[in-house]
Amino acid sequence: MVPDSFYNLGVEERFLMMLTIDQRSTPEQRKRFSASIRRMHYEDFLRTAYWRTIRDYVVMQRQGKCVECLSSPATEVHHRSYDHHGQEHLHLADLMPVCRLCHEILQEKFDGRPAHFIENGIERVKSAGLAIAEWMRISEKLGRL
Repeated sequence: MVPDSFYNLGVEERFLMMLTIDQRSTPEQRKRFSASIRRMHYEDFLRTAYWRTIRDYVVMQRQGKCVECLSSPATEVHHRSYDHHGQEHLHLADLMPVCRLCHEILQEKFDGRPAHFIENGIERVKSAGLAIAEWMRISEKLGRL
């Protein structure tokens, strides 16, 4: 269990503390930590201090903006790959801060998970505060990937 005081630290301080702990760990300890993360249900992983720190750090690095639409605030972080799951702190390039709408698009495009908003299309776009032109730009960009 992580003490509440941990969250009183700034994002950079928490991330540097995590890196320091990792550097002081033995290879066996790192392996056990990574294995314990990989065994977790994904929803439980998202609630860990480990993930919350990494998520906050990745979002902060991009000044809180979605790297896909460049206009909405980043509220989520997308894994480009799960190859380094449990070692995300050492592979930040695998992670990208995105808004909810762009995250759903990316999940549909790369993970094969159905994006809920596709059924409601334009209504979801409007409720997300995006102009139709922005929606088209995002769709075209993802179509080229």
